[in-house]
Amino acid sequence: MHHVRPPAVLHPLHRGLAGHRDRGGRCREGVRAGASPGSTIYEDMEGYDQTNSSCSQAVLTFLSAWTAELHAHGYLSGVYSSLGSGISDLGSQYGTGTYNLPDSIWFAWWNGAADTNTGSYVPASYWANHQRVHQYTGDTDETWGGVTMNVDDDYLDLDSGSVATCTASLDFTAYTALSSGATGDPVSAAQCLLLRQGYFAGAVNGTFGADTASAASAFQTAKALTASGAVDSHTWTALLSAGTKPSLQSGSTGADVQRLQRALTAALGQTVGIDGDFGSQTTTAVKSYQSSRGLTADGAVGPLTWGALQSGK
Repeated sequence: MHHVRPPAVLHPLHRGLAGHRDRGGRCREGVRAGASPGSTIYEDMEGYDQTNSSCSQAVLTFLSAWTAELHAHGYLSGVYSSLGSGISDLGSQYGTGTYNLPDSIWFAWWNGAADTNTGSYVPASYWANHQRVHQYTGDTDETWGGVTMNVDDDYLDLDSGSVATCTASLDFTAYTALSSGATGDPVSAAQCLLLRQGYFAGAVNGTFGADTASAASAFQTAKALTASGAVDSHTWTALLSAGTKPSLQSGSTGADVQRLQRALTAALGQTVGIDGDFGSQTTTAVKSYQSSRGLTADGAVGPLTWGALQSGK
């Protein structure tokens, strides 16, 4: 735990609802600012009217894309927002797999309590592995070195600085079945995916132990898959495809295409190049998947194809 007065100054990063359009721009800003891959970059999503469901959905869609792009470039995602709007909305999606969720939260709740308690807004078990910052006062005049400043006060519970604990590679030519006792990079990838979906709180260490099996079983139950605790092709497919459901087709590029290519590799049991470019090989793989799952084999990816992938089919 760290009590910081005044808080570290981070560049405001909110730029409207265009998470994927940035295409690494914020990552380049992070590099110029000295943030190495594995660091957390925070999006400043100021408070908004949570009673407007379309606004909440737009925010969640943007933040999901923001997180996906940061992960694709080797960074971790953090979100700053009001506890009663952005953070509460993110909490409502914890563990659902519908959106890519941030790796840490920085919430504004000016209750004067120097802790990371989120009250009834977000369960204490969410973002519980040293993943919280609480802005507990604001617009406070303080004097430091004879200079009076108007600052906000923050209380931090983070692990080693802003360095991420989950930067495992997710790209493999095949996603082999994993069970207790397995080791290696694929295990780290599965642990990382389970952590990002809110089911795993242990160390991403490449060892498939009881905690990984328990997390896999919980995820499988949530997806109506057989809760074996082992990561089979169905579980890989659901984990790798988790997130939003953007429309993709030949010519599309970016992190969502990579997510699709990973999921297809797992679902079909054949290598689909993971390059973020929706070309002829990806089109062929999509048609093959759609045909084998009883979907219209048009080679374009929409809600039905995403839905099948995210169900582990």
